Amino acid sequence: MNYIERAVEQGDIDTIERAFNSGYVPVKVLLLNGTYETRWTDVSNIHKEYYEDLNSEQQDYIQDLHPKEEYWKVIYNHDLKVYEYELKTCKDDWYKENFILKFKPIQSEYKENYS
Repeated sequence: MNYIERAVEQGDIDTIERAFNSGYVPVKVLLLNGTYETRWTDVSNIHKEYYEDLNSEQQDYIQDLHPKEEYWKVIYNHDLKVYEYELKTCKDDWYKENFILKFKPIQSEYKENYS
């Protein structure tokens, strides 16, 4: 997705819109070190892609954080916090309207995809 990242850096709205319309969306990911990183992903994989990206040690670490909770609840709560942070800190109205607001985490989808 390097061309999309370059388009974002250069403010190329047309390329960003084409990527969005083709099913790719930017997702801010909270990394284990506490920083955020923007990743572009296919919208159909948005609920399963990141867990698969983690190695087994990282998956175990996440599970150990909340051992009594079902995994989908841990991921949902994390993504909801990232969503709320993005919503609160985003200064670009176009980005907020076209990307952030359209992808609010929905609890039923997490339960369906992670159970």
